[in-house]
Parts: sequence; structure tokens; C-alpha cells
Amino acid sequence: MNSQGFRQKFKSIIAVAVLFLFTSLPTVSQKNILIPQKQIRVQVVSANGTPLTNVHILVQVLYKDLDGSGWGNSPGTKQTNAEGFFVADLRDDGPYIYILGVECRGYLAKTDPFIIDEEQLQAPLLLTLNGDPTQDARQTSDQAYVAVEKFLRPSGVWVVNPTNGHAYKRIYCEDIVDAIAQAAVEDAYVVALNDKAEEEWIRDAFRQHGLFWIGLSDAVEEGKWSWHSGEPLEYINWEERYHTDEGGNTETKDYVIVGVTGRWESVGVDSDGETYTAFLERENLPVKTPSSTERDMDVQARHPWQILYADETHPWSVIVVNPENGHAYKQIRARSRADARAKAEVDDAYLVTINNAAEQKWLSGVFGNGLYWIGLSDAEIEGQWQWDNGEPLTYTNWGPEDKFPRSTLSAEEKDGVVMTFVNGTWHAVGPGDLFWNATGQAILETDNFPIKMPAKNK
Repeated sequence: MNSQGFRQKFKSIIAVAVLFLFTSLPTVSQKNILIPQKQIRVQVVSANGTPLTNVHILVQVLYKDLDGSGWGNSPGTKQTNAEGFFVADLRDDGPYIYILGVECRGYLAKTDPFIIDEEQLQAPLLLTLNGDPTQDARQTSDQAYVAVEKFLRPSGVWVVNPTNGHAYKRIYCEDIVDAIAQAAVEDAYVVALNDKAEEEWIRDAFRQHGLFWIGLSDAVEEGKWSWHSGEPLEYINWEERYHTDEGGNTETKDYVIVGVTGRWESVGVDSDGETYTAFLERENLPVKTPSSTERDMDVQARHPWQILYADETHPWSVIVVNPENGHAYKQIRARSRADARAKAEVDDAYLVTINNAAEQKWLSGVFGNGLYWIGLSDAEIEGQWQWDNGEPLTYTNWGPEDKFPRSTLSAEEKDGVVMTFVNGTWHAVGPGDLFWNATGQAILETDNFPIKMPAKNK
């Protein structure tokens, strides 16, 4: 072969190689589908410090965007090695807040919420179970899954809907029978959805748009649907794909869930093991209201929060009431602390003031793990922290510095405070800090929002 022929053949080979290289690269849509992962080593030990060797464990990783725009979970099973270690996969298209939990034979362990950096990836996590596993403590897979769900997420709290004055609470349950049993203990009932507004409020307030039990059943009389509370059925939202008015009802499907589409579906008693959440409802939970505030129901029609609440284009405007103090709260988007304060002023409200451990626990139970601007600052006098609404500082919940990203700023440069994903603890921040840049939400509070009380018992 002469040199010209060789060069031509070489060019052809190169062309084919280049074509293969480019056609084998993922497209933009493929990149969006692929989920890159990091891995972290985890060791599980019993309460007495003994490693759990060569055993199967249930593992669940919860993850949430720092700005609160999305979340998810990744359940599965792993087997520990001869030293009690296993490798957990963590999504790497974040950054994310993570919580990792495990279950073994009825005993549980979990991490504090954390974010990942390269140093953390090199250091294995140590999880100590809350007991010493024995064969006798083994649970069914459904029981184990529900146990981990309850263990990882903030404990349920009662939240009042200011539109009807009823209180609601999210619970985790094995099935509808378990949900009904928990309702009886709480002197409540599995939720009755009487209109579209009530259903949408629950979804927005708890940020759960599907896969939960509601209190509708035809178990007593086939085809005759009634609410657990005893109320008549006046509103329906059946899933259209069943092409019936009863959500695909059969003699074995006596209960109802809100499915992934947000519409109702009739299911069996255990929902095929796919639904582990339910909502409870009460109308007789007393709501404490500030004695210094005059309640004028006429104000409701013109109150700024009521206007935002009725605005369907504003998805972050849902309002919840704390029954312990009668104050109303809502979560908003905010580009900065200054932006949050400006929005609070428009709403005739203020950035949340946290006066005691009970209020802190309630806020964590309602708004969950995340980063939120709160109304504390020492911008006016360095070192003297003050609430925006002028109330005295009677309670603090500062978190340990080693739980948060390192900062190059001095204390004098950190004038703002965020409530963090580490058990609701607080962290002082300044311009340029990771949390300063990542915090895109705030919690607003007001003590002059009117609450409708039920006109009659359910």
C-alpha cells in the first residue's frame, strides 16, 4: 500500500472513531435521566457497641434540596460485611441535605441531617442502634418500612386550617387499620375531605400531593361510601382512568387513598403495601389565641394573607395556625434576608420569632428539614441578637459550629440567622457563606390573623 493510500485509510479509521465517540456520548436528555452517585461507608453497631456482621438491614436515604425545591427518598436493603460495614449510595446532582437511617430486627438508627463534602466522604459514618437485635424482635417488611419512615421524619404535630378551624396531623401507618387505631388514640378520625379547598390546603400545608389514606370507606355496606367521621359524602375526586364514579371499586376494595395523580382510588385494606401515610383530623382541638388581639371577622376579607391564600398563582401562600399560641405562619420564597423582610412587611407580618422549645418543635414538625431565614439579627448592635418584631430574646437554639460548613467570615460579618436542617438549630451567617447563598426560603408569622371556628361538630 502506498503512502497516499495509507493516509486515506488512516483518515477513515479516525473518522469512524470520532463518529463512534460522539454517538456514544449521552444526549442532554440522557444526562438528565442519569443520576450520578457518591458512595459513603457506614458501620452499624448494636447499643452495646458490637458490630452487626453479615446481616441484612433496611436502609433508607432521605434527600432534599438546600433551597427546598424538591425532595425524595431511596429505600432498599443492604448486607453488612464481617466488620459491620456497608456502602450507601448518595445522589450527587445536588447539593442535598441527607438523612440516612437503618433498621435491623426491630431496632433503628439514623444520622443527623448532613451535607456532603470530600472530607466527609473519606470518613465512615457510625450508626448505633437503639437496642441489641435478637431474632425475636424481627418485624415484617411493612412494619420495618413504616418504623424507618417515622424515625427519619419530624414527628407529627397538629396544624390548624384557618379557613375551617379544624386541626390536621400527618401520621405514618402500616395500613388503614393502623391509621384508624392511631386516630382513636388521638380522639380524632381519618381525614374527611369535604371540598376541593380543604383537599388542596392539606396538600400544600404538608407538601404531600399523593399516596395517603383518607377516611372514606364502603366496608359497612358495599357501594355506600361514608366518612370515618360520620359525615355524608358531598364531594368526590375519583381517579378518571377507572372510568367509573367509584374509583374502580370492587367488593375487596373497601378503602380509599389519594393516588400519585392526586385523585382518589379505591383499594384493599393494605393498599398493596404502597401507602404508609394518612392524615388525621379533629374539630375540637382548642386553639389558644392572643388575649391582646381583638378578633374582627370582617378583617378576614381584607387581610393581606387572606388575599395571598386565595391566589392560586402563589403556591407558597398556604397558611397554618399553631394551636398552642393561635399565631399564623407561612413559608415563602425569598432571595435574601432583605427580600424576606420586605415580603413580610407587605403581608403585615414579620420573620418568625421563636420564643420557646415548644414553638421550635412545632415549626420543625410543620416545615421539616431545610434552610429558612428567621427574624433574628445583631445588625444594629454587634453581639446583641434581637427579633425583628421587637420581642425580647428569651430562648436560643444555636447549633454546634462543627455541624455546619466552614466560614471565612468573622463574627462581626455574620448579622443574619437561618434555621437549619440539623434538627432546626440556628446558624449565624453573612454574605458569601454557603448557607447565606443557599437559603431561599423564610417563615413568616403574624398574631392578628382571624381563625374561623367550626359552626357545628362533625
